[in-house]
This record gives sequence, structure tokens and C-alpha cells, in this order.
Amino acid sequence: MVEEEDLPAEVYYGSSNSDAKFLAKMRERERFEEENFTRVSLTKRERLLQKRLERGEFLSTGTRMDHIRKLLESSGEEEEMSFVKLKV
Repeated sequence: MVEEEDLPAEVYYGSSNSDAKFLAKMRERERFEEENFTRVSLTKRERLLQKRLERGEFLSTGTRMDHIRKLLESSGEEEEMSFVKLKV
């Protein structure tokens, strides 16, 4: 728990669909590389996604908005929710 805010240090609600697809693609790439003793180069987009995933960032914006909404709901402060209008 974070001492100052009485909130958990990290809250994780699971991966989004795009995260799962990217991870499956990376596992398939790794399997191919191991079977064929070769390296397959990553595209610039794949490198960016891999770095974000390693840092623990969410890949989709919708997931970030859901995460923020759940944090605000769990805080129980309706004042914060009044100015944050999220599309569901």
C-alpha cells in the first residue's frame, strides 16, 4: 500500500485483446527462431510494443481508460468522477 494515498502500489486488471495477440505473435516468432536457428528482425512498431509491454504499460487506450475509471470508482470520491466523463 502507498502510505500517502491509501491505494495499492500497482493495480492490474489483466491484458487487453491486443496484448494477448502481440504476446502470441512474439511466442510464435521465438518458437520459429529456435527451431530454425535464425533471428527474425522486429519491425519498428513491434520493438515499440515490446518496450511498452516490458515497462508494464497497457497497449490499448481503452484499457487505460478502464483502469483510470476503476481507480476513480474505488476511491469513492464522486467529485473526481463528475469531471471525468468516460465513454463506456
